[in-house]
Amino acid sequence: MQTRPFFIIDSGPAPPDRRDKLHSELTFLPACARKALSFPHGVWMKKAVILLGHGSRNVDADGTIRRVASEVKGSGGFEIVAYAFLQYMKPGPDEVLEQCVKEGAEMIVVVPFFLQPGAHVTKDLPALIEKARMQYPDVGITVTELVGSHPLMTDIVLELAKKHN
Repeated sequence: MQTRPFFIIDSGPAPPDRRDKLHSELTFLPACARKALSFPHGVWMKKAVILLGHGSRNVDADGTIRRVASEVKGSGGFEIVAYAFLQYMKPGPDEVLEQCVKEGAEMIVVVPFFLQPGAHVTKDLPALIEKARMQYPDVGITVTELVGSHPLMTDIVLELAKKHN
C-alpha cells in the first residue's frame, strides 16, 4: 500500500522578528512533524487511524465499530486502521497504540467513537493521549472531534426516523 503524503505549505522564510519564536514553537512538535517541516514540499508519512469506543460486557457489541474500521481500511486512505475500547473489551487503547507504533505509524489519528462528550471523552481520553504522547514522543498523535458531534448526525437521525414514518 502506498503511503499518503503529509503536506506542509511553505510560505517562504520567516521574517527576522519571528524566527526565534518559530524555532521555539517547532521544538515542541513531535519529531515526525519537525521532519516534515524540514522539507519544503512535505514528506511521506505512515498514518494510522484508531476508532476508540466505550466497550461493553455484551461480547457481540463490537460489531459496529469493527464494521466501520473495516470500511475505513477498505477506503485505502490510511495504512493502518484499528479499533480499541476503553473498558470491558479488548483490545485496549494502550495495546493498539503500541501496535500502531510497531507497524511504523508516524502519525496516529484517534477518532472517539462516542455520541456524547461524557467523562470518557472529556477526562479519560485526554489523559490517555497525554500519556501516549509522552510514551511515543516521535509519533504525532491527534484526536478528532467525537463522532456524535459531526454535522451529518442530523442527517443520519432524519434518515432513520423517515424509515419508520
